[in-house]
Amino acid sequence: MGSASTGASHVVSQFTDTARSTRNDLVALGLQALKLINSYRAHDGHGVDAVLGRIGFRRRESVLRPLAFFAAGAAVGGATVLLLSPGGIKALREWIGELREAHTQADVATAAEPATAAAPPAKCAETANGVVGIDQAGAAQRPS
Repeated sequence: MGSASTGASHVVSQFTDTARSTRNDLVALGLQALKLINSYRAHDGHGVDAVLGRIGFRRRESVLRPLAFFAAGAAVGGATVLLLSPGGIKALREWIGELREAHTQADVATAAEPATAAAPPAKCAETANGVVGIDQAGAAQRPS
């Protein structure tokens, strides 16, 4: 029984030594990574921006960057509207088609009689209320 406990204590001590060695290696690796990051930061201070800063100048930011963010936001917003619309994309396309048709009819009416074309056509208002979910009495419709 004595040799089994001696063997077990030997395994435990080897495991403890291995764990300690692994921990020390990981700490050393972390220190090397920090040194690398710090040396990169120190080297980066010698670039063109640092020289321009010393003489009172700086680089101009491009106008395209804010425009790119705006375009990306608009694309995400448009996709969100299409995905979350209550009737789906097909109903939205039909609604846009009806609006275009009503707008075209309104343009034709405006060209024919400029004095009577001040109000939008009734079909346009009906179509918009149907998509939003308002019936002719002005009450909100429940989704089916």
